[in-house]
Amino acid sequence: MEKADKHIKPEVVEINIPAKMEYIGMIRLSIAAIGERMEFSMEDIEDLKIGISEVCINTIQHGYEGENSDNSIKLGISVYPDKLKIIVEDDGKGFDTSIFKPSGSADVEGDEGDNSGTGFLLINKLIDEVKYFSVIGSGTKVEMIKYKNTKL
Repeated sequence: MEKADKHIKPEVVEINIPAKMEYIGMIRLSIAAIGERMEFSMEDIEDLKIGISEVCINTIQHGYEGENSDNSIKLGISVYPDKLKIIVEDDGKGFDTSIFKPSGSADVEGDEGDNSGTGFLLINKLIDEVKYFSVIGSGTKVEMIKYKNTKL
């Protein structure tokens, strides 16, 4: 499917928001409008809204360690005929991606009583493809793909 993407020029929407919780609602509305325009099911639109919210919340809480107008979250939304590709980037502190279990499962390693990683689990459950790229001290990029008319 990647080869086909090289020949299809997507429509791209770029959004840059301050790293503050109050802007996440705007992102949710934007992604819902794009999903509706693409004729995603209501269930898939809700999955997209939750997935993008979790990524943005993780960025604010962990990447930037709290809300700050000086920090920003950059979103690139590429609209293809059969899928939506969302890239979320920040310039936060980054994280060690080795927390993901080597099996490639959505599970993350952590203390049993610890809630860390639950956002990752939720994102991986709701979104068809998710990739995390992060460098300690340089930020994080999350790539998400949601295909039309698919069920996990």
